[in-house]
Amino acid sequence: MAKELYNGIYSSHKIVFIERVERNLDYYLKNKLEIIKKFSQEIFCVVKKDNLYEVLKELKYNPELEVRVLNSLSLLNSGGRDYLFLNLSSVSNNFSILLKVILSSFTSAALEREYNELILVIKNFFDSAEFYEKRPGLKESQIDMG
Repeated sequence: MAKELYNGIYSSHKIVFIERVERNLDYYLKNKLEIIKKFSQEIFCVVKKDNLYEVLKELKYNPELEVRVLNSLSLLNSGGRDYLFLNLSSVSNNFSILLKVILSSFTSAALEREYNELILVIKNFFDSAEFYEKRPGLKESQIDMG
């Protein structure tokens, strides 16, 4: 019983830190984020595409956050809606954050245009986003190794 009480009162340092990051995000970005949730030792946020620039700027340049690493980008269609997921990390603060960006396109051409616009926004803060740019002629210009 004492162990359960101890575990209920005293969280691990990492969990306490993640809770503090969650509160800081709510304070600095409360008008820019739709949802902020803590998933174990990761933060999950939902952001509208119009607010992405301000959110990334705050995440990267706020000394309490210092998110400097773009781990991955993923485009997902779920329930008839398209979303762009950004997996970001702060090495200095030892936490990661998953941003779900709500997209508004309903056609393939519009989705590709919107995706490329968002990549340009992301490249303002993370040079590695260039890897995720759509390059339509890339497939045709590759050498067949088969």
